[in-house]
Amino acid sequence: MTEIVADKTVEVVKNAIETADGALDLYNKYLDQVIPWQTFDETIKELSRFKQEYSQA
Repeated sequence: MTEIVADKTVEVVKNAIETADGALDLYNKYLDQVIPWQTFDETIKELSRFKQEYSQA
């Protein structure tokens, strides 16, 4: 009896992990479409350059 419950529990947990993994993949794909990462990276580089230039002044 305990073995049956343990097997069912493992199955439920595996399904939950697979579902969460799929949801995370979907979220990341959506996020990649909403946020233009190349533009974000370029903006961060520009801000870093400004910070460096103005901190030397």
